[in-house]
Amino acid sequence: MPTENQEPKGSSPTLLYGLPVAPAQFLFVLTGVYFVKFGTDVLLVAPSSLALLYGLSRLWDAISDPMAGFLSDRTRAAFGRRRTWILGSTVPMALTALMVWHPPEALTGTPLLIWLGLALFAFSTAYTAFEVPHNALGAELSDRSDVRARLFGMRAWMMVAGTYAALTLGIGAIRTAQSPRESATWLIAGIGFLYVLSVVLTIGRLKERPEFAGLGGRSPIRAYRDLLANQHARTILTVIFCEYVGTGGATVLIAYLYQYVLHAENLTEVAFVVMGIAQVLSVPLWVRLARRMEKARIWQGAMALAAVGCLLQFGVGVFGGSALLFVGVSFLYAFGASATHVLGPAILADVIDSDELKTGERKEGVYFASWHFTRKAMQGSMIVVAGLALEASGFVPNAVQSRTTSLTILGLATLAPTIGYALGALLLLRYRLKGERLAELREALDQRRARDRAESGAGLEPGTGP
Repeated sequence: MPTENQEPKGSSPTLLYGLPVAPAQFLFVLTGVYFVKFGTDVLLVAPSSLALLYGLSRLWDAISDPMAGFLSDRTRAAFGRRRTWILGSTVPMALTALMVWHPPEALTGTPLLIWLGLALFAFSTAYTAFEVPHNALGAELSDRSDVRARLFGMRAWMMVAGTYAALTLGIGAIRTAQSPRESATWLIAGIGFLYVLSVVLTIGRLKERPEFAGLGGRSPIRAYRDLLANQHARTILTVIFCEYVGTGGATVLIAYLYQYVLHAENLTEVAFVVMGIAQVLSVPLWVRLARRMEKARIWQGAMALAAVGCLLQFGVGVFGGSALLFVGVSFLYAFGASATHVLGPAILADVIDSDELKTGERKEGVYFASWHFTRKAMQGSMIVVAGLALEASGFVPNAVQSRTTSLTILGLATLAPTIGYALGALLLLRYRLKGERLAELREALDQRRARDRAESGAGLEPGTGP
């Protein structure tokens, strides 16, 4: 059980922390990237209606994040404030994912839309109950900046594994099946079972820090006011805002891009494999560099690299370059994009420490909920924009698209992310919690905790002494 002076040792705690992320991410990504296309091409639902339903479910996902974050911080349970939520999410998430991908065949029209809407909202809620507490758990497992980078590096690696398994094996299994409905049912049921199994086998072996129990925010209004008053948090959340405004619409348009713009649908899974390889290779690099350099500077350079990659994708697409060249350029974009999942949470954990020093509270749930709120709200909004833009541009399923439709798909999938990553890289110039300032924070926080322990031994509550 880690304390301030006892960090998780070896690879086992790190692996245990990351393992459930892979199947959870598989379910999340397959739904986020391919379900709109599955719905339009297989379920024959209008793209605007389906995109609106999915986008609203993502917005609800974003809205529910702050509630889950605060409640997770305040939970008092013998099993732990984070692990209780993670374990409780398992069966609901597996079942609601199955509801999304396996609507009754007898349903059509409005009843089908109602079923899909309810299923998508329930799945989003269950995913929030896993994601926010799991991120918060990673931030409190260690105080050391390099160990945090390693923990979130493993989480990012598992995200990559789940993401690209969904984008290659998952999409490929459904896209090439004689019966896409049946294939989707068996696939989602199997991955859902693996998710439940991975949580049950691992979560009990990760120990929460008892000294943080009861240190959550005392009221949601005050907790989020503290967050907004933290200049470092504002900077990081603005960076995330810019990134996901750019990439939000791209997530649902990738499959459309390869089929209708590049006319190389058979390369869809190949592209995902290439991007997966790029992220697998990049994650350990970001972790290693975080031991030697400022994390914010590394993240800034990685976002600039992702922006260049997206811009090159746009150039290849607009000037009629080969689909294989487009796939190759995707490697550059994916290599840089992965840094957000490794360095962003590790940096946010440092910001949470600055909040503890000021308020005497540990609000990992609130801070990571705000991160996910920003991400999901922008993704949800841009998915709605993408669906509306597709329909407005004259999109026709399973047909040759007009030049306007092709440029709409290409622009939202490549040029918008270019702008988002470039703005994020520029905004990171404003981040100040690093170097000597971060070292001074760590020293002051250690002294604060030592004083609180002494006061607790004298019968006082932590953080309430003079």
